[in-house]
Amino acid sequence: MRKAVFLDRDGTIIDNQGDLGDPNGVNIIEGAAEAIANLAEAGWLLIVVTNQAGVARGGFTEADIKIVHDHIDTLVGPIERYYYCCYHPEGILEEWKGSHSWRKPSPGMLEQAIQDF
Repeated sequence: MRKAVFLDRDGTIIDNQGDLGDPNGVNIIEGAAEAIANLAEAGWLLIVVTNQAGVARGGFTEADIKIVHDHIDTLVGPIERYYYCCYHPEGILEEWKGSHSWRKPSPGMLEQAIQDF
């Protein structure tokens, strides 16, 4: 068993409080890259859990989320895995409209990560 740190993405790693599907909008919060590197060096498994309702709102796609996460990795690394939830109760896209066990504050993403690792 490995010890793990679960991090939110927006407002914790990157300076973003809205929907972000464009890697050009990624701004790393001061000190975040160093903190992530220190945690990794100390042997912590780093996992990001993030609500991404911009997909439900029609602002961007799941593919865009991957592009943003890949870009974050180039700037801060080494994130072991990203878990994200695109559902939102007020989403405009039917496939993502509603609540889901992965949508924070529900523990679904954390439970999945624990099972995976």
